Amino acid sequence: MVHVNHAFLLDFARRTRPGGRLLDYGCGAAETVRAGLDLGLDIYGTDAFYEGQSDHRPALARDGLLNTRVFELSRDFKMPFQDKSFDFVFSNQVMEHVEHLDGLLKELSRVLNDEGVILSYFPLQNCVMEYHCEVPFAHWFSHESKLGYYWLLAAHKLGYGANHKDKTAEQWARDFQEWIHQWCHYRTRSQVRKEFAQGDLTFEPRELDYVQFRLNHNGKGWMYPMFAVSPALTTFMFTHLGGGVVATSQKLLRREQVAEPAPVPLPAVEKAMAAASGRSAMVAIPELVLR
Repeated sequence: MVHVNHAFLLDFARRTRPGGRLLDYGCGAAETVRAGLDLGLDIYGTDAFYEGQSDHRPALARDGLLNTRVFELSRDFKMPFQDKSFDFVFSNQVMEHVEHLDGLLKELSRVLNDEGVILSYFPLQNCVMEYHCEVPFAHWFSHESKLGYYWLLAAHKLGYGANHKDKTAEQWARDFQEWIHQWCHYRTRSQVRKEFAQGDLTFEPRELDYVQFRLNHNGKGWMYPMFAVSPALTTFMFTHLGGGVVATSQKLLRREQVAEPAPVPLPAVEKAMAAASGRSAMVAIPELVLR
């Protein structure tokens, strides 16, 4: 069964850029790439496979996806794709792990064609819930905060939290406090909007689209009109009590374009993409995905 977030991303891409070439930035275990391929979509993935997460490369290699559909980012986080390679680029809970957004946004813009769309979904600083450990307010404490440690410890002892991995409550609390402050970089919505603008990208809220999709997914579509009455309120509530921010972006094309140097050819990647594209065919997402 496809996770609702993955189903939303694929459905939005299908409707927004039908027949387009798609990229999942920060694909992890490539669940969305696998689901997209099952649907006949022309989809690729890329990931840094950083030490703060499980290493999915062996499984991807075993399944024939590594270096054919999923590619590893370079050490400077550059993607092995030609300029303007994709019509739609999406990321699911990735940007909170990026310390410097300017470099990432520049790279996303590079591989996006001029009419392409970026869809971003990630938590913000003012979200009540810290979704990695599933303890509210855990990311609001400073790195060395004793109160933050005891807050996590109490949550564990009361049966809350996620990813316990057979650790003692004390070890789990210490490890997650360290992990959050080493691997997460939460921002406010205004900070994110500013960084996108500095990267010559628009930033349009799409929380209402996600809420509608999720309600339909859970068989509660009848509730949507209540949320549609005030999109601004829905965005505010989702940002603080839901998953964070869901937004689309497009390039702000300048009237005067500076001449760019010819891109460096990447034969291995181009060959893999060309071979895979020949087998791609766009199909509609079956109702099974959206149940």
